[in-house]
Amino acid sequence: MRLLLSILLLLSLTLPALAGEMRVYTELTGNALVKARKVALPKGESLPIVQELMRRAGVESEIMVVPWKRGYNAALNEADVALFPTTYTKIREKLFNWVGPLFRLKWLLIAKKGSGITINSLEDAKHVGSIGTYHMDAREQFLKQQGFRNLHSTIGSINNYRKLVDGRLDLMVTSSLGIVSAAKMAGVSTDELEVVYTIREVDLYVAISKKTDPEVVRVWKEAYQSMIDDGTYQRLYKEWQPLEEPPLNPLPPQ
Repeated sequence: MRLLLSILLLLSLTLPALAGEMRVYTELTGNALVKARKVALPKGESLPIVQELMRRAGVESEIMVVPWKRGYNAALNEADVALFPTTYTKIREKLFNWVGPLFRLKWLLIAKKGSGITINSLEDAKHVGSIGTYHMDAREQFLKQQGFRNLHSTIGSINNYRKLVDGRLDLMVTSSLGIVSAAKMAGVSTDELEVVYTIREVDLYVAISKKTDPEVVRVWKEAYQSMIDDGTYQRLYKEWQPLEEPPLNPLPPQ
């Protein structure tokens, strides 16, 4: 009996410790790449949701802001790594453990206003000269899977806004959230841009590496569910997106 109690006590102490040792990454983009060691943690979007999620899961680590490629490769190949916000797609479905969704957005093709480019289908988009994408991004992965051969990949998505208005790209892929701030970082006004096609809607999650202890993943998932059950998730989502309903019915990966 004493041995059993000792084992149970050890397990109760081990799980929080394991969770606390997680490395939690979020994305570093645009001009921040140049100032990687000085960049502040980005505000808004899913950050308050993830911070509360970490608190409930007993994760004591600081959120680290890194280039997407670095964070993605770490989550793909190493243990005890969480990466957010990560788009949940069919291609990635079995590569990670998924906690969420955090939020929902639209994938868009945008052009320089007045370009005269009309896109009515993905097939149309295959015939333009060049489409700016972001290296290892879910949107780039999807378009490659669809047979696109006119993609111009960059390590920083902000660069594509400048290339677009300078005429070095015909189109670029972006999302419905963050266009204003991203364009501003690139020195571009949204008055210079127009949406020419909506590709799809997707949900974004916390992606936890497959090599992470399943018990730690369970703790994260239970923490997320507790936020829904007591309304915290809905409240934080509405503070950020007051006109949008929280994605309580997740979309299937596509």
